[in-house]
Amino acid sequence: MQVRVEKIYSKPVEKVYSTAKELQLLAKQIPIIRKVEILEEGQNWVKARWFAHLDIAGMSQSLSWVQKDTWDDEKKTCAFEMTEGQFKKYQGIWEFHPDEKGCRAVLTVEYDAGLGLLGPFFQQILNKLVRDSCEMWLTALEK
Repeated sequence: MQVRVEKIYSKPVEKVYSTAKELQLLAKQIPIIRKVEILEEGQNWVKARWFAHLDIAGMSQSLSWVQKDTWDDEKKTCAFEMTEGQFKKYQGIWEFHPDEKGCRAVLTVEYDAGLGLLGPFFQQILNKLVRDSCEMWLTALEK
């Protein structure tokens, strides 16, 4: 499955992009994120363990995963990929583009939760959760 969301900011691309790179500060703006631990860092990448908590229809679920983010300062992008966690596949890209109003941020996520035969009902719920999460990230960039 794929989810794509975008938002326009009345700030320059450089400002929005640099805010996005502050993972631990940005994560504090996301209600479902409990903690981010930086495991390794390189010149243009960071590997972190993420801890989240979801409440879905009266059920609570704690999640943990390791994700590698690779930043491209020239293109103003961040490619990310889950390297360890509950999903079979979770990867995507942040893109930050100049816009006449300031900056247009686009977040695209591709995922496979391995639901298989559990059917479309659970897939719809998961798709909404992933979309809501993406929108939370874009909203956090405003602050």
